[in-house]
Amino acid sequence: VMLFSAFGEEPVDLYVQIHDRKIGMSNRGYVFFSFSEREGKVLTVRDINIFMLIYLSGMQAEKFYFNDQRLFGAAQDMDKWLYYAKLYLIHDEQTIFFNNPQNQFEQYHNSQLLADLKQKQSQILSEFFNSNRVVLEELVCSLKENKRLDFDKLKPYLEKIINIDEISK
Repeated sequence: VMLFSAFGEEPVDLYVQIHDRKIGMSNRGYVFFSFSEREGKVLTVRDINIFMLIYLSGMQAEKFYFNDQRLFGAAQDMDKWLYYAKLYLIHDEQTIFFNNPQNQFEQYHNSQLLADLKQKQSQILSEFFNSNRVVLEELVCSLKENKRLDFDKLKPYLEKIINIDEISK
């Protein structure tokens, strides 16, 4: 959710909600966010980068905040990240990405490109959360207390975001 401010986006329908319930072996629940992706809009490379970072950021924020990686709740975000990552790599003029890999070499090549992209973006997000540790902690405390934060309650936190060069590009 913090990334929207970093990208200069202010989706007024944005909200974040915590769900306290047991999921599998976890008693921690999960955090859900929602915003409207603009229907009919032609995606730019910047839009695709924004979506990739947003969908990877939840898992990275949990990893940063809890100092280890959680497994629950990230599966759908990873599916969405993978969709945008493939779209990005297919259209990247500097990269050869096989849309329909025909053999093990092409599958391995694609897997390596995706792993490299995820690692690069994870490093960007790590730097972002390091720069915004206080905001993340305040936001988590408020979310635990209120269970749901609509845009008007998120805005004061989003205004405190310190941007980093890699995100503002």
